[in-house]
Amino acid sequence: MKSSELPAACTVRAVPTAFNSWIWQGVVNAGDSMGFAAFHVGQDEDVNWNWVQSDRAALARLADSKQIQNYLKYTGPDALIERDSIRGETRIYAAKFGPINYAGEPQFVYPLVVKDGALSGEIRKEDIYTGPWSNFDELWSRLR
Repeated sequence: MKSSELPAACTVRAVPTAFNSWIWQGVVNAGDSMGFAAFHVGQDEDVNWNWVQSDRAALARLADSKQIQNYLKYTGPDALIERDSIRGETRIYAAKFGPINYAGEPQFVYPLVVKDGALSGEIRKEDIYTGPWSNFDELWSRLR
């Protein structure tokens, strides 16, 4: 998808990539999906967007949780929500800074992970976690 073909009802932001002032990330929030693209400052080229579904419905059972609401204040409107039925968890990524990779399927670190068994309201500590090891499998697979 080219930049000129972005959905009409969406928010667009451009953010710098870590330790790099020439490559920036475009982040598009279209509500039920988010688009991510890397682009080079000063180069006139088509921007290729990678789109990811954002499962806003997965948050419905957690809507009144204080922990989730606090994390959503941090992420702002650009929270990417993925439901993983195999692992039995919902992952919330702060996608406002864009992915950590420049090409291909977007990859993120530090998701807030909520297990399916967690109840709304006050979630037990063992049912919610975040940090560098919460998506260890994906990070490890990229190193191999």
